[in-house]
Amino acid sequence: MARQGEEPRGVRRLEQRAPTLAAALERTVAGYDRRQCAEAVQYCVELYRDLRYSVDSAALVRQKAAEQASTDYLARIAEGVGNTSGGT
Repeated sequence: MARQGEEPRGVRRLEQRAPTLAAALERTVAGYDRRQCAEAVQYCVELYRDLRYSVDSAALVRQKAAEQASTDYLARIAEGVGNTSGGT
């Protein structure tokens, strides 16, 4: 919301105040399908990265190794989602 010049509180009328963000957030909502859930979580990570990198703060400590480990783990889970032989 701050990117749109709005106070970053509440989400009422998000579609009016920040239509681009609202459209992006739609991709974070999945149905009941495992593949959709995996894609939604991966898109949440992308949105988080976009927001994090837009913050220019010396107080923000970026833990690149932890980020890489967690995204690698999510990728392995997402690969297993496509496996129909009973994997994760």
